[in-house]
Amino acid sequence: MNQELLKNNCFADLKEADMQLQNWRQKYNEVRPHEALGMKPPAQVYMPSTRLYTDAIARYEYDTSYQVYKVNNWGYLRWASSQIYLSETMANAYLEIRPSQSCDSFEVYYRQFKIAEIDAATQTLLSRKISRL
Repeated sequence: MNQELLKNNCFADLKEADMQLQNWRQKYNEVRPHEALGMKPPAQVYMPSTRLYTDAIARYEYDTSYQVYKVNNWGYLRWASSQIYLSETMANAYLEIRPSQSCDSFEVYYRQFKIAEIDAATQTLLSRKISRL
């Protein structure tokens, strides 16, 4: 899209940009053949998903062994006497906090993922590396 549409065109206004984008999308999806699709346009091979889409993600049920906290709507985790910024993408998510094996830090979990580590002494963020359990 960048090479074919955006790089070489100047649009007078948003209406013209929208019209050009719609034309490009129609050509790209319904006319232009794709080698990976056996020289068919995407519209010929597209099949809608049979799975239902829901806007709301069901609340995850954590093990009752550890405390669960809710991230505020700005992406901050209020824990102990501190406020730790994680990410706005985590806003309103429920997280589980567990002590680490070394006992000098705490691990923050989102569902089946370790998403952060907090220093126990300073209550500051040590890491935001993500790993699967």
